[in-house]
Amino acid sequence: MKLLVEVVKMLICSFGELDEHAECDFADIDKDSWCYSYIASAFKNGMVNGIDENNFGTGRNISRQDALVMIYRIVKNNLEEVSNDYEFEFSDVETISDYAKEAVKALCANGIVNGYEDVEKYIVMANQTINFYDSKNSCIYVKSADGI
Repeated sequence: MKLLVEVVKMLICSFGELDEHAECDFADIDKDSWCYSYIASAFKNGMVNGIDENNFGTGRNISRQDALVMIYRIVKNNLEEVSNDYEFEFSDVETISDYAKEAVKALCANGIVNGYEDVEKYIVMANQTINFYDSKNSCIYVKSADGI
């Protein structure tokens, strides 16, 4: 399983969003921690909000729907608009949380993600490659998940 902080680091590095001067005030992250600048950068650019107003969620595993929400927040301005009548067909569509439905719908409609089993499952990414595509289905980044 991947921890939330590891996925944040991967996304910040993948999209070139690291800001060494970014700051955040989450109680569960020490400013001297290896992950502080990644989380502060993600917070500054709106990719993450934290699990509540005081805590980021350090040490928590991340579900696939939460990862999709973070990806969506980074790429949404580069996606084609999705019509209101677009429906994605997953056997577990009713388990997608309301806060994640817009992200899942947009990423599916733009061909960035496909369904796989249970959206609530945690991410397991050993020896996998992650491809990020723009709205024209051109690969904009390929990242090996090893060593994250």
